[in-house]
Amino acid sequence: MMKSLLAAAALQAAVNTGAEPTDIIDLPSDHVIVFGQGTTPNQRDGHMADIIGQHRALAADHEYVVILAGNAHAFAAPGAPWDTDFRSMVVQLEPHHPVISLRNAQSGGQAWLCTPECKVTPIAAMPEREIGIYLQPFNTDWADSPAYHGTFFYGSATVSKPLPVWLKAQRDSDHP
Repeated sequence: MMKSLLAAAALQAAVNTGAEPTDIIDLPSDHVIVFGQGTTPNQRDGHMADIIGQHRALAADHEYVVILAGNAHAFAAPGAPWDTDFRSMVVQLEPHHPVISLRNAQSGGQAWLCTPECKVTPIAAMPEREIGIYLQPFNTDWADSPAYHGTFFYGSATVSKPLPVWLKAQRDSDHP
């Protein structure tokens, strides 16, 4: 379901910006980059922006790179409620590449969150609307400019626990 929602989101974003996409390419399920521990938040998000920028530089002008990133990494405004000096992946990517940052919104459900304990957590419902992309700036009380360029409303969320360490090790040994 998420792949079809992401494909639909990519297509709608392309249509909303006047582009005429020719292909939507699914990446293999193992094409995931995990950005590590031991760095500052600005360094981590800078590294994310560098990697994504490298991939974007290889794409044709009419192609879109769709990135699924969580919460703070997608902030389009400098800063964060907990750190005014924070510079998100989007803030660091935007000077070099066109970016549309969407805030995910749902009609409730559950998610696997670490805040700081990692567990299945109920998530609050946002005001109900049709599933789709809404390109109205999303303002917050902590930023002088919109925190996101719009909202991707996807309905109800269902929980997905992270890949267990032992299974990840098995998968990595099967695909050197």
